[in-house]
Amino acid sequence: MNSAITSCEHPNPLRCDGVISSHEGDQGSKKDGQLKSPSSSHMAYSILDIPPWYLCIFLGIQHFLTALGGLVAIPLILAKDLCLQHDPLTQSYLISTIFFVSGICTLLQVFLGIRLPILQGGTFAFLGPSLAMLSLPTWKCPAWTLNASQVNTSSPEFTEEWQKRIRELQGAVLVASCVQMLVGFSGLIGFLMRFIGPLTIAPTISLMALPLFDSAGDDAGIHWGIAATTIFLIVLFSQYLKNISVPVPIYGREKKSHTSKFYLFQIFPVGSRMVIVAAGFVLLLMGIFGKIGAAFATIPTPVIGGMFLVMFGVITAVGISNLQYVDLNSSRNLFIFGFSIFCGLAIPNWVNKNPERLRTGILQLDQVIQVLLTTGMFVGGFLGFLLDNTIPGSLEERGLLAWNQVQEESEETTKALEVYGLPWGISTRFCTSSCAQYLPFWPREGKVGVRQLSLCPGTQKRGPGAPQTPGCEKAPSAPPPPSVLLAPPTMGGTLST
Repeated sequence: MNSAITSCEHPNPLRCDGVISSHEGDQGSKKDGQLKSPSSSHMAYSILDIPPWYLCIFLGIQHFLTALGGLVAIPLILAKDLCLQHDPLTQSYLISTIFFVSGICTLLQVFLGIRLPILQGGTFAFLGPSLAMLSLPTWKCPAWTLNASQVNTSSPEFTEEWQKRIRELQGAVLVASCVQMLVGFSGLIGFLMRFIGPLTIAPTISLMALPLFDSAGDDAGIHWGIAATTIFLIVLFSQYLKNISVPVPIYGREKKSHTSKFYLFQIFPVGSRMVIVAAGFVLLLMGIFGKIGAAFATIPTPVIGGMFLVMFGVITAVGISNLQYVDLNSSRNLFIFGFSIFCGLAIPNWVNKNPERLRTGILQLDQVIQVLLTTGMFVGGFLGFLLDNTIPGSLEERGLLAWNQVQEESEETTKALEVYGLPWGISTRFCTSSCAQYLPFWPREGKVGVRQLSLCPGTQKRGPGAPQTPGCEKAPSAPPPPSVLLAPPTMGGTLST
């Protein structure tokens, strides 16, 4: 679900080839009707391009298959703590639900959200606090649910056991969502980003996956032969064969045939919004047909374990890759990262073994403390944030200069306003509102650390004689608040409000 950042020098974004440049290693281009290797700097279809309908469907399915592992993994990991390890039918319901909801979120983001070609799916950041919450004594599964011979999946008693845990998680997610909306609408994230650097992000992301090694090892250990075969096939197709081209006969309109190179085991470099729309509808269809979710629920556990070993390893490496911006020859930085990672593993482990040491006499407070201290992401991220902002160090040493420089380079996104403008003229209508100008989250031209995006074309600087956009020429000027900032490319390149 990596997003792409526009980088078009052409005056008309609609006509720009390669308006999107993705992360290195995931790029490609078109030349002489052939898809080149991703080492090129252009994409086959940019964000505003509309491929033929059959290609949209094909490439949408490709995006779905790419995100499939991460989508299926979340309900399968939660199944054990929801007391559903012996209920594959309910597991299939959860898988179908995450497909359907991911499709809805994808369409909302493409049409009304950040409007970038991003496939929305579940996040592993959700797993840490969820598992910590379900590990509380109140929510531990009864012993009889662990015995397959005693579980009657159709009984009201069993249904209530897993549904009350689902309700608890749903309530926590709803409250967290309200806090997230408050942070976004208040513009607080613009202020916080001044203090959040690579040494905070690296341990936070890495500790999403590191505490899950136990679950991955247990699943793979049921049959290491099957797990090893799964790992071998994933590595073979995704790493060794990704640059191997296969000659494919192509027939043109004039009935002339020729051979074209086709990278069979490689993701097509496509950044078109319409392709993501197709992927969103594919997710909706996958969620509607329950048999598809049931098929994924019957995947053998060792296969899932092998997939987890690869997936969690990559997530851990993505977190560590944020350290490319900091000075790794600095003992300060090595101490902060190493201490944060180690405490993010050691403290939750100790709290799980000694929960009685943290009892204050107030049940609700005890639960909050235990959930926070058993979430490795929180412990490591908080320590990284605290130490990085209190231990003396230069901006260059902390990696903030290099990080901000990458963000400054992505200011070219303001040249393609059509990419980010809301549909149906919403941007133009609301840009002229005097109230909207003072909303902390409302994007406009400005520079607070990095340039903010403007959804109102009329507020952009124009040359002499250039026509003004109707409805925007009288927009009142206001000091730009620290609101919508371009997030660091290591976090996917999406927009944060």
